[in-house]
Amino acid sequence: MKKYCVIGEKLTHTMSPQIHKAYFDYYKKDYTYGIEQIAMQDMLVDCSNTLSKYDGFNVTVPYKEKIIKYLAGMSQEAKNIGAVNTVVNSAGKLYGYNTDPYGFEGMLKANNVEIKDKIFVVLGSGGACKSVRYILKQRGAKCIKVATRDESKKGVGDFITYDDLEGFRGDTLVNTTPVGMFPNVDASPVSDEIIRNFDTVVDIVYNPVYTKFLQNAVRLGKKAVGGLYMLVAQAMKSQEIWNNSITDETLTKDIYNALMKDYFSANGGNIYLTGIMSCGKTVKGKRVAKALGWQFVDADDYIVQISGIWSLI
Repeated sequence: MKKYCVIGEKLTHTMSPQIHKAYFDYYKKDYTYGIEQIAMQDMLVDCSNTLSKYDGFNVTVPYKEKIIKYLAGMSQEAKNIGAVNTVVNSAGKLYGYNTDPYGFEGMLKANNVEIKDKIFVVLGSGGACKSVRYILKQRGAKCIKVATRDESKKGVGDFITYDDLEGFRGDTLVNTTPVGMFPNVDASPVSDEIIRNFDTVVDIVYNPVYTKFLQNAVRLGKKAVGGLYMLVAQAMKSQEIWNNSITDETLTKDIYNALMKDYFSANGGNIYLTGIMSCGKTVKGKRVAKALGWQFVDADDYIVQISGIWSLI
């Protein structure tokens, strides 16, 4: 029986085990996927014994770059990015890959966000930023700017300061920082004034599924895309690497929809669609309800049922 896991410093709220179990169930594989919380001091000194127990593992913050010293080799993409999120144990030697670019691209495709010839601003300059920047360049983005608080990078190449954002306009704004991640859910990486300068806002944070950053974007009339789909898509790419196979494309969507359903059920959140008459609330609401397996309630019909009034005119 093969064993896999995700390694990180704090993994209390990771969804990775659920995602990979769904993959194992779908393909009827008798594999396991667990969690290994590794303290920073152990990661920096020696965690070889812990890692060698697994056939493969995923790597999350803050170890996507620190894991490299343990590897016997890396894929070309991982080398170009300078960060690793997927590792294969081959006869006791560890080899690194990075599936985050595929997950990010899959998320944009699923939400009809174009890359080619578009202007992107990426918030944050860590390992996640490197993956996002890599795929944006590969897919022909017109311009990519990276907003950083790292003093050593300010003004170098594509790096800009957060102050520079106040007058910068673009197509898509992407958050790759942990700002807004559980439990600090009331934080947003940038102000409304900056969000207003973009058509689309993307957050790779997936817990909560709708961060304060995204909520602010929706309130301002912007298209908002959360990071949960990316998490699922990159996990499926990891499985392809571990199993040398191709994943059924519908499985990514099915797992994503199941996680969304579970998330809202656990957090007591209904979805409310509001808008002017004939803007498509009913049609879209029925589609969302079908995708999530939820009950759809038409407020107009409900009011008629409980009041017995068919017309207010």
